[in-house]
Amino acid sequence: MYNGKDIIFPSKFVNNSSEEQKKINQKTLKYFTSKIEKAKVLFEKNDVIIIGLGESP
Repeated sequence: MYNGKDIIFPSKFVNNSSEEQKKINQKTLKYFTSKIEKAKVLFEKNDVIIIGLGESP
């Protein structure tokens, strides 16, 4: 989820003010940031990013 500043990975369902949110690993963040920038995607606060493996169903 994009919180307006960072991409975070909630450890479980949490609200935005919860301290139980974790920032994504920097290496992983760099990889996805480069993919996002290449696609010219602009995120807004509270956008949810879903990452999957393999081909789209």
